[in-house]
Amino acid sequence: MCYKTTTSGIYYIRTKTPFYMNALTSRELEILELMAQGHTNCEIAHLLCIEKTTVITHRYKMMKKLQAKNACHLICLTLELNILSLKHQN
Repeated sequence: MCYKTTTSGIYYIRTKTPFYMNALTSRELEILELMAQGHTNCEIAHLLCIEKTTVITHRYKMMKKLQAKNACHLICLTLELNILSLKHQN
């Protein structure tokens, strides 16, 4: 969101959806969630019935879109940006 400060306060100039909200596809979000659960590329490929190289490609694209340096950084960024949330299991 862009703001402009005036003497009377702050008002909106325009509303802008954060780039990351529309950046990731539904498949990328699926893979991201499985990564966050600790699954390997092979396990994710097996669970989603896709090739391991496809998982790696999706991971690479997510990292590029969010400018993550590695898979760990990707998970941290998505938690920070509220793309992923922590779920506690009992």
